[in-house]
Amino acid sequence: MKDDALDKDFELKAAYLRYMQLELAKKAERPDVYNSSKTIGNYLCKKYGYLDQEEFIVISLDNGNHIISEDCVSLGLVDRAWVSPTIVIRKLIENNAVAFFICHNHPSGKLIPSQADLKTTKDLKKIAELLRINLLDHFVVGKNHYFSMAENEMI
Repeated sequence: MKDDALDKDFELKAAYLRYMQLELAKKAERPDVYNSSKTIGNYLCKKYGYLDQEEFIVISLDNGNHIISEDCVSLGLVDRAWVSPTIVIRKLIENNAVAFFICHNHPSGKLIPSQADLKTTKDLKKIAELLRINLLDHFVVGKNHYFSMAENEMI
């Protein structure tokens, strides 16, 4: 009986922490215009850097680099998120985007892109170019830090 009470207490605390993480993420002020990797990278760190499982986000931009939409297209595990290029491209077309950037978090806090991250970026860039939609950057975010593939000349 005592163990059940402890388990329930732990579950409540974990749920409360998750709720607080989500509330803090909502308060991260999203820039209206994509004008630098640093500005967007810092915003993405605050919003997605503390999640306990990977999420893959597509941020659609109009022809003035104004953010149209921010969409989670994949919710993964603690160490990976599978991304469908079809879903990403569909979201860009639905948003009438002319440019976009992508982001995913690494709950481990390690920001080095994996080979799968690099392949996903390359594939999305190639497909989007056929539709004349420009991939501007791919961010990997963790606790208080980000890695920009554009800043590191990987795009």
